[in-house]
Amino acid sequence: MHAGFRRGHVADDWLEDQFHVLAERVVRSREAYRREVAGVPALRPATREELHRRLCRARDHMHGSVDRPLTLATISREACLAPHHFHRVFRQVFGRTPHEYMTGLRIARARTLLAVTDQPVSEICLEIGFESLGSFSALFRRETGMSPTAFRSRARGNSQDPRSVRARSAGTLGP
Repeated sequence: MHAGFRRGHVADDWLEDQFHVLAERVVRSREAYRREVAGVPALRPATREELHRRLCRARDHMHGSVDRPLTLATISREACLAPHHFHRVFRQVFGRTPHEYMTGLRIARARTLLAVTDQPVSEICLEIGFESLGSFSALFRRETGMSPTAFRSRARGNSQDPRSVRARSAGTLGP
């Protein structure tokens, strides 16, 4: 909408459509927020909102720390909650444990880096907070169904499996 205004090419119908889309997204976002807050295990509404606010602060900390190793104690301290309580409530509200959530963030970041950069897989592994290329590759394969190299190849539109390309160039048939 902003770009349309800046160019001065805004038709009333288009603007009204954009406003309705924006309003619909705001309503859906607010409904999702209310559902999340309602899922917080507390009796009083004010307590539910406070716990949700703390959980979101910890979740935001996780988003900002994808490249660093985090412990449950560190994350729970960000939420001002005991580690066991934080783990239980986080899972109940967000549907995943903090570790599962962090792993998802790291794999999503790896997918992006593999698709848009030429960085070696080993550098990406270290950049997103993994210390071992082997454990990163195994986890990536478990989460996506393919190796990081195969994912990169597919993401860039090269549907050939790198193993079969290597086998053909070596004069043997691939599996």
